[in-house]
Amino acid sequence: RHGVNLSDYGSLPLISESGKAIKKEFVAIIQHGRGHPKQIAIRESQILGRKRHYIYYTTDTNPGSSGSPVLNDDWIPVALHHRTVPDMAKPCAYVANRGIRISSIHDHVRAAATAGDASAGRVLAVFRGLQDDSTLTAPTVVSDGAAGPERTNPEPWHDTDYHTRTGYDEMFLGIRAPMPVVRDARIAAPMRGSGEHVIPYEHFSLVMHAKRRLAIVAASNMDTSEAAKRPDPSRKYTRRALGGFSANDRGEGWFEDPRLLAKYQLPDRFYNKDRKAFDKGHVVRRDAVTFGADYDQVRRANGDTYHSTNCSPQVAGFNRSMAPHFGIWGILENAVAKQAKSEKLCVFAGPVLHRGDPWFEGHDNQGRVNIQIPRAYWKVVVGVDYGKLEAYGFYLEQELDDVDFDVEELYFGRRWRTQLRSLSELEGAVGLIKFHADLHAADQVNGAAAEAILEATGATRF
Repeated sequence: RHGVNLSDYGSLPLISESGKAIKKEFVAIIQHGRGHPKQIAIRESQILGRKRHYIYYTTDTNPGSSGSPVLNDDWIPVALHHRTVPDMAKPCAYVANRGIRISSIHDHVRAAATAGDASAGRVLAVFRGLQDDSTLTAPTVVSDGAAGPERTNPEPWHDTDYHTRTGYDEMFLGIRAPMPVVRDARIAAPMRGSGEHVIPYEHFSLVMHAKRRLAIVAASNMDTSEAAKRPDPSRKYTRRALGGFSANDRGEGWFEDPRLLAKYQLPDRFYNKDRKAFDKGHVVRRDAVTFGADYDQVRRANGDTYHSTNCSPQVAGFNRSMAPHFGIWGILENAVAKQAKSEKLCVFAGPVLHRGDPWFEGHDNQGRVNIQIPRAYWKVVVGVDYGKLEAYGFYLEQELDDVDFDVEELYFGRRWRTQLRSLSELEGAVGLIKFHADLHAADQVNGAAAEAILEATGATRF
């Protein structure tokens, strides 16, 4: 547009680290194809994969869009659009679009600057200036000549009528699978008015630690059948559609549960002001509980997972399942989801809250705060086989990076053997909870079976 300075639009960071673009995540492209006014390609546009210096995605573009920024959901550039990838079997057809990764551009410019190229040195200084600038702003969408308001990390749509929540269903599998109980109820945060410490949501419940401000235990039901995941095929069930996000929205804001005092919860600000130390790790996975008898129930479950009570600090190398992190927590969640495609499951999970956990200085809504960060997390997956419960327990430590995991294996086979633990061992390691006797009876990793697994894999007891 004539008469508008480019500086008026703000700028975006060009981050050198890889990992900003993950397979199956969504991207957008801001383009001026054919020299026309600005166009934004948003949904449904997914990353198909990456190879060396390139990422591949389904975003639609017009000719002349080369050099356009490819942006992730946080409006961070992950690549510069390069070209379409033709379909070799069909003339005049294409199978994907390809962009040059920002991290690869950084590497190339840095290498040239190191070799003495003065122009490359000047470009690298600009890159660093953009990355360190604290006044970075997301682009605003221009419509009819007027700039719309910038919205940063809005809260997903959520139902604030909490009287509808019934929480975790222990009879979900047709056989009773009780939620683990907290050994000492005095450490649990009480709900306002009632004093109850088991907080119900849509398809899951959890108990908060009053001092640590993190969940002690969360119990969730999981159904990935098509009928449950998409009860009304005419509606959209994407993450953005369920959250009610618009084109301007850069990310998802988490919100506190009004049924609980603020002092018992870690607010969104803690994670947004943590010097990029942690991911906002879902204790109950969003995809796991987004099912229901109708669209409203699915959407209600989606929103409930963004309560700060369901958030826990996890490093990217532990939380995320895709390259370059290969985080074991995320990979295990993917394995559980694949297992659930053939049956319903119940899942119990939480951080391992030890007195010796390291302290982290951060911020909550009142100012500076010191929070102990859990070194490990646990998860128990419960299913039914031939009319009997089966339970599998896992103990996962956060210091697990650069590990080559096979994400395709199901039934918690050999690749998970070193993480399998009996429920009795988990009780001893976690310390704050106790599993019901029926779950101990269903435990698939106990006694002689556990000893055989440990002997075969070389794993050690706690």
